Amino acid sequence: MADRRHLGFFDGLRGVAAFAVVLYHISGHERMQELMAALPAPLVEWGFRYGLLGVAVFFVLSGFVIGYSLDRWRLAADHENPERRAKPFGVFLVKRLVRLTPPYYAAIAVALVAAIGAAVESGEPFEPGLAPFTIGRLVAHLFYVQEILGYVNFNDVFWTLAIELQFYIALIVVWLIKEPVEARWGRTAGLAVIVASAVAGLAWPFALVTVEGRSPWFMALWYSFASGVMLYLTWQGRLPRLVIGAYTAALVVAAAIGGPNQGFLLATVATSGAILAAMELGRLDQWLTIRPFRFLGRISYSLYLIHTPILGAVFTVMAAIGPTNVWWDLVAMTAGVVAGLVLSTIFYHLFELPSIRLSKRVQPRSRVPEMARTGM
Repeated sequence: MADRRHLGFFDGLRGVAAFAVVLYHISGHERMQELMAALPAPLVEWGFRYGLLGVAVFFVLSGFVIGYSLDRWRLAADHENPERRAKPFGVFLVKRLVRLTPPYYAAIAVALVAAIGAAVESGEPFEPGLAPFTIGRLVAHLFYVQEILGYVNFNDVFWTLAIELQFYIALIVVWLIKEPVEARWGRTAGLAVIVASAVAGLAWPFALVTVEGRSPWFMALWYSFASGVMLYLTWQGRLPRLVIGAYTAALVVAAAIGGPNQGFLLATVATSGAILAAMELGRLDQWLTIRPFRFLGRISYSLYLIHTPILGAVFTVMAAIGPTNVWWDLVAMTAGVVAGLVLSTIFYHLFELPSIRLSKRVQPRSRVPEMARTGM
C-alpha cells in the first residue's frame, strides 16, 4: 500500500480550499459591498465569489482519505491474514466523530457567543444565523441533523459537516456490501460495487433525480465524494485510470448540458484532474508543500469552522472605529483575514489537535492471538 505521508499536495489543496471559502464569505458580507463594487469585476468573481467551490475540493479529498482509511482495516475479520485486524464500522465512526465533533462543538459555542455580541451591539434579538434560538435547534446541531429537521444553521458552514457524516455512513454501507462480494467473486467484483455506487450518484448531476435548493441529504453531492474514493483506488493501482477518466468526463457532460450546481460539478472535475496530474507526474509529495500551504492545510478545518463569526466581529469593530470609505474597508478586510488566521491557529491547538490525538487512540479490540500479533 502506498504511504499516506507522501500526500503533502492534499494538505496544500485543503488549505487553499479553506482560504477560498474565507474569501467567498468576505465578498458576501454586507460591510464589504462597497469594496467589492470598487474592485475589478473579474477579480471579485474569480478571486472571491468562486471561493464557495472550495467545498467541492473538501469533498473529493475526504472521499480519497476515507477510502484510504476504510481500506486499511477490514470491516469483517480477514481469516487469510489474521494480522490485519477487523475494524467494525462502529469503531470507524467513533474515530471520525472524535476527530470532528469537539472542534465542531467549540465552533457552535463561538457562533453563539458571536450572535450574543451582535445582539448586544445592534440592540436586536438574539438570533444566531438570523433565526430564533431554541433548545431543539441546539440539540439538532449537536447531532448534525439541523437541516434535515428544517432548522437554520447557527453558522452556515455547518451544513457540510452533516453531509460529511452522511458520506461516511454511506461509504461504510458500500464497503459492507463490497467485502462479501469481493470474498466470493474476487477483487474485480468488489471494485464493481464501489464503481456502481459512484455511477448511481450521477442521477443527480444529470437531473434524473431533482432537488429543490440545497439538499440536506448527501445523495445530491455523492458524485464529488465518490470521485475521491475512485481516485484513491486509482492511486493504489487497483482501478484503471480509464474508469476515473470516464467518470470525470461524465461530470463535464452533466455540467455542459445544464445539470444542477454546475460550478460544483466543474470544481469536482478540476480537483480530480489536479490529483490525477499529480499522480501521473509523481508530485503528490511536492506540489503545494511550501510552508504557507502546509500551515493553511494544518489549520484548514479550524479556519473553516470559525472564520465567519471572526470576520463579522472584526468588520463590525472596524466600521465603528474608522471612516466610511473603500480604503478603510480594505484595511478591515486585511484585519479580518489576519484575525481569522491567528484565532484559527489558537483554536487548532486548543480543540482540534487534542481531538486528532484522541481519535488515534480509538482502536478496535484485537481478537488476534498474541503469538499471531507478535509473529512468534
